[in-house]
Amino acid sequence: MGIKTQFILFPKCSHGLLLLLQNRTKFIHLKECPPTSAVTPHKRNSPLEESKDPCKDITCKVDSQMLRKDVLSPEEVQKLMACHYDNENPTVRQAFIFCLYCGLRFCNVKDLTFKNVDYANRLLKFEQSKAKEHSASSGVVIPLNDGLLSIIGEAPTDKNCLIFDLSTYESCCKSVKRWVKRAGIDKHISWHLARHSFAVNILNNGANIKTVASLLGHSGLKHTEKYTRAVDKLKEEAINSLPELKF
Repeated sequence: MGIKTQFILFPKCSHGLLLLLQNRTKFIHLKECPPTSAVTPHKRNSPLEESKDPCKDITCKVDSQMLRKDVLSPEEVQKLMACHYDNENPTVRQAFIFCLYCGLRFCNVKDLTFKNVDYANRLLKFEQSKAKEHSASSGVVIPLNDGLLSIIGEAPTDKNCLIFDLSTYESCCKSVKRWVKRAGIDKHISWHLARHSFAVNILNNGANIKTVASLLGHSGLKHTEKYTRAVDKLKEEAINSLPELKF
């Protein structure tokens, strides 16, 4: 897939460029250059000067706290769940819905076994695959309601069995994209967007940011704050969707 890059010159800063790359805003600041009159013709035409890397000394600043990806609204989640089609993959379907309601990453839901389910206390307990090598607090505990327990099903004799026997990430993403398209949802959805959708939707329903951080397995609030910005954006769009007020 090609990357579209757009450069915009600021009128008050002739050396400032705005780079819009993959929907992320990056501000690029170039070192102060001497005015044209101060550069001698010999130096300006010097092969040594012309051979220098023009990208040297460029600094990029990215607002990493902005969520710039599509998410599925609660209405779209229901629309997706109501969609069935021939030759659909039932395991992918159940696992993706499970992630939409629990916020799990693909690597975590793929590794879940029935040993991770505490049926007596209705809890899901697991170690995050992404964080267990780097964090002392990589354990996650998620309450399970009736719907989630029905997706998991009853525990077999061998509790080491996988709950969802999934293939590769790429293969599962293809199935999800096909499913989303069949449901008539015009959004670019990958598997990881289930996690983003979960966070945004429960925040939008009034969940505390610390609770959301705990459910996602975040060690702090830094990574969770980007979802609050997405919720603020949804609220702004909801207000702006009303008819224009004139009086």
